[in-house]
Amino acid sequence: MIVNKARINKKTDEIVHPMNEADHVRIKRWLLQGPHIVVADEAHKLKNQTSAVSQIAQDFRTTSRIALTGSPLANNLQEYHSMIRWVARDFLGDAQWFKDYYQTPIEEGILADSTRYEQRRSLKKLKELMTHIEPKVQRASYQAVAGDLKQKTEFVLNIALTPLQLRAYRTFIDSLRGDMGGEVASMRLFQWLSILGLLCGHPSVYWAKLQERDSKKGERLAKKAQAATRDREDASPEVGEIGLPHNTFVRAQALLQGIDDLANISHSYKLRLINDILAESHKLDDRVLIFTHSIPMLDLLQRHIKRHLPTLRTGRLDGQTFMPERLRLAKAMNAGEYDVLLISTRAGGLGLNIPGANRVILVDFSWNPSWEEQAVGRAYRLGQQKPVFVYHLVTAGTFEESLHQITVFKQQLAQRVVDKKNPTRSAVKVREMLFNPREVDQEDLSENVGLDSVLDVLLKKQDLGIRSIKTTDTLHREMKEELTAEEEAEVVKALEERRKRPMPGSVQVPMMVPMPVPLPDVDASAGTQDGAGRVISEKLREAIARANGP
Repeated sequence: MIVNKARINKKTDEIVHPMNEADHVRIKRWLLQGPHIVVADEAHKLKNQTSAVSQIAQDFRTTSRIALTGSPLANNLQEYHSMIRWVARDFLGDAQWFKDYYQTPIEEGILADSTRYEQRRSLKKLKELMTHIEPKVQRASYQAVAGDLKQKTEFVLNIALTPLQLRAYRTFIDSLRGDMGGEVASMRLFQWLSILGLLCGHPSVYWAKLQERDSKKGERLAKKAQAATRDREDASPEVGEIGLPHNTFVRAQALLQGIDDLANISHSYKLRLINDILAESHKLDDRVLIFTHSIPMLDLLQRHIKRHLPTLRTGRLDGQTFMPERLRLAKAMNAGEYDVLLISTRAGGLGLNIPGANRVILVDFSWNPSWEEQAVGRAYRLGQQKPVFVYHLVTAGTFEESLHQITVFKQQLAQRVVDKKNPTRSAVKVREMLFNPREVDQEDLSENVGLDSVLDVLLKKQDLGIRSIKTTDTLHREMKEELTAEEEAEVVKALEERRKRPMPGSVQVPMMVPMPVPLPDVDASAGTQDGAGRVISEKLREAIARANGP
C-alpha cells in the first residue's frame, strides 16, 4: 500500500494529500530503486499483468526477486508465466508467444478426449517447459510435511435434483432460449449460472433471488420511463438491461409462488445431506466448517440449523465480519465453543487457522479451484489432531457437473506443471453450460463403505439423492506415461535452439545490474582450464552460468 501511494500519490476518501511532491519523489526512489532484493508473498496476485499491483511490482529495479505462493497456477499457464516474468522478465518471452508455444499445446493434450497427437505433443512441451524453468522454480508441496499431518479423505458427492428443482431448472432454461439469440456474453452467462447455483442449493433461495431482481428491475424501468417522459423520448426500457427476461420471472412465479412449504428441507437433497452430515458429526464430537460462495445460501443454512438442529452451537463468518471477530471465531472454534462454523468462501477461505474442525463441507464451488483448496486448508493443516473428511457437493446433470469438469482440468494442469505429476486424464472438454438438466442414474455406492463412519450411516438411508461418489484420490490418480527416446531428443533439440536466440518479445528495461558470481580457483583435476588460466569443473561452470543467467 505504501508503494501504491508512493507511485500514484493521489488523494483518497481518507487522505486528501498522502504526501507532498518532494516526499513522493524521495520515497518512490527509496522503495523502488533502493532494495537489492524484493520478496513478494502471495505472488499469485501478480497473475494479471495489467492489474495495479502487478504494474507497481514491475517498477522495482532490482533483478533479485523471490515470488512466494501456495497457488502458483489456478486457471491457466498464463498465471505461471506472469509470476516467472516478474522474477525474470524475458525468461519465458512475451505472453502471446508463450501462449502459442507452450500454453495451448500443453492444455490441449491433458483432456480425457484429447487425440493421441495432442497428448504426445503436450508431454513434449511440458517436458521442455519444466526443464527450461527449473533454475527459477523451487516447489515444496504438502508432501514436505506429510508425516506431520493427519489423513485427509475428500469425497465428491454427485447429488440429484428433487422433482421441484428439476421442473424449476427446466423452466429457467426454456425461458432463456428465446432470449439468448446468438452468443451469450460472459457477464450475462455468469449471472445466469449464479442464479442456477442458488436453485441447485434450494428452490426457496432461488425464488427469493428472482423476486429481488424483478423488484429492482421494476424500479430501474420506472426511473427510465420517467426520464423518457421528461425528455419526450421513446427510449425502450429494455435497452441496456443485462439480466433475465421478464418471462423467466413469470414462469418461475407460476411454478413456485403457490407452494406453501417452499422452504421445506425435502425440496433439496443438498440441504438434506448437509443436515445429516451435521447430525452424525455431532454424535462423534466432530466439528464442521461449511463453505459457500452464496450469501443467500449462508442465510438459509443459518436459519435451518437454528430451527432444525438447535442443539448445535453455530457461528458465522462473512464479508461483514471484522478482523477482531474473525480471530475470535477461529479461536472459539478451536476451543470447542462452536460445533459448526458457517463461512463465506471468499471472506474466510484464507488466513484462518481452524484445526479444531476436522470435517469440511463445500456446498458449491467457483471457476477457480484454488478457493476451495484454500478453504480445505483452514482445517487440514499442522495442529490438526483428527483425520480430516471433506465433502464436495455437486448437483448431478446440471451446469455444476460441467463446472466441476473445468475445475478438475485446472487442478490436473497444476499437478502436471507445478508438482511434476502425471494424473490420469479425467476431465473432458466442456462445450456448453446452459442446457436442460440430464437424468443421472445411480451408481454402485458400496465400494465407498468403510471410508468414513459418517458416510456409512448416510449410505444406509433411503433416497438421499446421492447418484455417485468419487474420492479426489481417484480423480487425480497418476499413470505411467513417459517420452520415447525420439521424443526426448526432440525436447533437447528444442531447448538448444531456444538458448541460441533471444526470447520473442524481449525488451530492455532499466534494472540494477547484479554482481556476477566470481569464478573460483579449483584443483586442476576437477575440470578444464578457462581463458584466464583458472580451472573449472563442468558442473560448476553450469551452476555459475545459471546464477549469472537471465
